[in-house]
Amino acid sequence: GGGTILSQKLDLIPLVLDDPATLDSHAINPDRYVPPCHKMVADCLKFREYDEATEVYYDILKADQERYGESDLVCAVDYHNLGVTNLLSGDLDSALHYFQESVLLKRACL
Repeated sequence: GGGTILSQKLDLIPLVLDDPATLDSHAINPDRYVPPCHKMVADCLKFREYDEATEVYYDILKADQERYGESDLVCAVDYHNLGVTNLLSGDLDSALHYFQESVLLKRACL
């Protein structure tokens, strides 16, 4: 399948939520890495507001599905980010679900 990579389309550096240094207020400059909605998520994560971060990423997923199609690679990244926010919040079942969705979609796109 022909997926797109959002960071390539917008000439952005991807934000790696799994990296603890990303959430360090001294290490991250969200304006350089991500659009404003993702900066808001980074702020939520920095202050451990995981439910709010998950809600925003879910909204981003729905918007990306509508914009790019449900089988686009950008949606796989959204699923991964939802997995990370759920993992951080301690909701392991939801985290696993989103990580699995991400992997399945990445395999289909590559």
